[in-house]
Amino acid sequence: MNVENLAGNQFTNFALAALTELPSVFIGEYICNRIGRRWSHVLCMAVTTAFFAANTALAKSEDKMRSSKLKYCYAVQVSLGATP
Repeated sequence: MNVENLAGNQFTNFALAALTELPSVFIGEYICNRIGRRWSHVLCMAVTTAFFAANTALAKSEDKMRSSKLKYCYAVQVSLGATP
């Protein structure tokens, strides 16, 4: 988590970041119990790919588009376990 670089109180930012992650635990557990770990991972990767593709398509400048593509490629590398 990168709460140190956010504006405002560091402890408040950390608490808010932790609170936003709390529902994801229950949602993730429900999805894993409902459709299994493999398909829940496929679903999360598909949603992430869709949002990255939309972000890249909606980028106004070439610099922002290049940055989005690099972030997407890094996210794919991390999910495949091939971190640089």
